[in-house]
Amino acid sequence: MKILYFGYGAYRNRSKVEQVLEHVRPDEIGGVAEGFRLAYQDLTQIPQKASDILKNVWGDDFKAYTLRREKGIVSGVVYSITEEDLVKIKEWEFEGLWRDIIEIEVKTSDGFVVKVYTDMAKPDQQVAGYADGLLYNEFAFIIKPEKENIRDQEYYTQQQLEKIRANLAAIKSNG
Repeated sequence: MKILYFGYGAYRNRSKVEQVLEHVRPDEIGGVAEGFRLAYQDLTQIPQKASDILKNVWGDDFKAYTLRREKGIVSGVVYSITEEDLVKIKEWEFEGLWRDIIEIEVKTSDGFVVKVYTDMAKPDQQVAGYADGLLYNEFAFIIKPEKENIRDQEYYTQQQLEKIRANLAAIKSNG
C-alpha cells in the first residue's frame, strides 16, 4: 500500500530521501502546506537523548527544520512511499522522542489537495527561529567537510550515515 509523505526542509532533497529510505527515491510531486510556518531548532531545543546522538554525529552546530501550526505556508515535496519507508523515516526522526508523525493536507503543484503524513517537532518544544517557508535552502543546516559542493553529492557522508544508523540501531535494541 502506498502512503503519501510531505517532505520539507532537508526532506525536500532527493539525495537525503534516497539515503534515509536506502533505495532510489519514490515518485514525487511538489506541494505546499498551508497553515504552517517553517521553524528550526538547534541542539538546545531537542530532547537530550536525541540531541546527544545528533551532536555525536553532526557536532555542536546541528540544526533541523520543523513545522509550527501558525499562519503561513511551507513548500516541499509529496512522495509516494511504502509503509516500510515510513517506518525508516519514523526511526530517523526519533518519532515519539523528538518528533511526531502527523497527518495534514497539502496542495500539490497540479492543484489537488491530498492528505499526507509528515514529521514535526513536538508542539511543546521551543524553536530557535523561523525561515521563509517558500524560499528556504534545504542545505542551510547540512554539515559537510569544507570545499565540498553539496549540491553535486549525496546529502550525508558515508561516515555520517554509518554513525547515525549505529545509534538508531542501539536505540531500537534497547527498547
